[in-house]
Amino acid sequence: MKPISLIVGLFVMLQLVSAQKAPLKFGKPGEDELNIIEHHGAPAVVLYDFGQYYLDGRIGRVFFYYKRHLRIKILSEEGLKYARQTIFYYDLTKATYFSNSQSYELRAQTLNTTDNGKIVKTRLKSKDIIRSGVYSDFNTDITLVFPNVKVGSIIEYEINIPTINLVNPPIWAMQFEIPVLWSELRVITPLDFDYSAKIYNTDYIDINEESSFVTSMSYPRGGLTYSANQLRFVKTNIAALPDTMLSKGVYLKIMLEYASRKFALPGMEELFKALDANYKYLDKSEKGSALHNTGYLLYKRPDLSGIAGKLMKDPGFGPPLVINMGFNDSLKSITASSKSQTEKMDTVFSYVSNNFEWDGNYRVFVRDGFSVKTTEFISRFASENANLNTSLSKSMRTHSGSGSEINFILINLLNSAGVKTYPVLVSTLDFDLIDTAFFNLHQFNHVIALAEADGQHYLLDAVKNGENYVLTSKPLNDFGLVIYKDRAEWIAIKP
Repeated sequence: MKPISLIVGLFVMLQLVSAQKAPLKFGKPGEDELNIIEHHGAPAVVLYDFGQYYLDGRIGRVFFYYKRHLRIKILSEEGLKYARQTIFYYDLTKATYFSNSQSYELRAQTLNTTDNGKIVKTRLKSKDIIRSGVYSDFNTDITLVFPNVKVGSIIEYEINIPTINLVNPPIWAMQFEIPVLWSELRVITPLDFDYSAKIYNTDYIDINEESSFVTSMSYPRGGLTYSANQLRFVKTNIAALPDTMLSKGVYLKIMLEYASRKFALPGMEELFKALDANYKYLDKSEKGSALHNTGYLLYKRPDLSGIAGKLMKDPGFGPPLVINMGFNDSLKSITASSKSQTEKMDTVFSYVSNNFEWDGNYRVFVRDGFSVKTTEFISRFASENANLNTSLSKSMRTHSGSGSEINFILINLLNSAGVKTYPVLVSTLDFDLIDTAFFNLHQFNHVIALAEADGQHYLLDAVKNGENYVLTSKPLNDFGLVIYKDRAEWIAIKP
C-alpha cells in the first residue's frame, strides 16, 4: 500500500461563484465515448464515474447528500453482466419519522446508437429496479437491471442519496475489475467543516485541488447562500484491477477532522447527532430522542491518547464492562474444576459461545440500560466515579444479543474469573478499510476480546455465525484497537 497524503491539497482559489459543474451531462455521451469499440481487451469500460458530497436541506432537514453518476460501455458478450448494478445506501425513510423524507432520487437508462447515428434512450421502469429489505442499522440496496442492453450499449445512472455519513463517508473506489477512463470525487462543505483525504495504492493523482467559493443550499420554501470549501480529486485512465480485493486497488478515503458551530442552520440536528459514533446504532425512536452536541466544538477526530478515556466514559461501552451482573455463583460453578487461567478462559468462552445467540447485528456499543448511581472507585477500567447501567441485563436474561453485547459479557465474566481481558475494536472488510495512521471511531463495527492467560495472549470472539465464529468466518482488517483503562493500542489481528 502506497498512501499519498492529500491533506487539503495543491492549491487554493477564492471564487465568488458556485462550484464547478460536473464534467459530463447525463444522457449526453460524447463522440469519443460512442466510438469506443475496444479497450485493451476488456469486456466493458467505465467511461465516467463522478461522485459528490454536499449539504442540502431540500426535505426540510439538512443532510450530507451523496451523488453519483456512473456511465459504462459494454464491449463484449462477457460485459453484459454489468447491465446489473447494485447500489448500497442508508434508507432515510426507514430511519426517521420525517413525513417528507426520501431514500434517494434516481434516473437510469440504456443508450443505444442506430445505424444512422441516432441515440435511442431506454429508461428504467419500476420493474427494472429490485429493492432489498432493510439490513441492520437502516442500510439496504437496490439493483438496477438495465433493459435493451447489447454489445455496444452504454448504461448510466445518477443517484442522489441523503446520508448521515458526515464523519466517515464510504471509501471512493477508483479502480475496478474493468478499466476506468475518468474517476472524480468532490466534497463540498461549509468552511467550518474541515476534511482530510488520503489516496492509496498509487503514486500520483491527476487533479488534487481545494477551492473556496460561495454556493447555495435548497430548502422547501427557498434557500440560502454560504461560503464553502471544495476538495476535488480526479484520476484518469486507470487499468483494470488484477486482484479481486478492493483494498488492493486505487481508492480514496476522506474523513472529518473538525467541525464547529459557526455553521449552524435550521434542520441540522440529525447531522449533529450523527457526529456521535453511537448514533448509527440507535433505532428510529432513539434517533428521534437523542441529544446532539450543543457546544461550540461539535467534533474533533480522536487520537490514540484520548480515545480510551472517551470510550470508557460512554455509558454504552465502559460501564457494561465492569458492572457486576450477579452471575458470581454461576461463574464459580462453571470454573470450579479449572486449574489454570487458560482452563478458566476456555470454560468461560465455551459457556458464552454455546449459550448466547447472535442477533445478526454488529455493534461497538451496547444498548442503553437504566443508570445505577455509584460512588465506588472502579479501578479496573475507569479512573473516576461512573454511572453503571444495566445494559447487558436483557442479553443475560434472554441469552441473545448483538456482537458487542455477547463479547462484553465474555469480557465481563473473564475479568470476574480473574483472567485479565480487554475489548478490541475491529472492522470487517465489507464495512471499512482501516489505516492505523488515518482512522476514527465510526470505522469500527465489531468488538472482540484480548485475554491474558498464563503469560499468553488470546484473541477471542464468542459470536457464532451458524457453526462458525465471526472472527474466523468474516474477513477482518489486519489490525484491531485494544482499549485499556487509560490508553489504546493497535494489535495485529490473525484469525
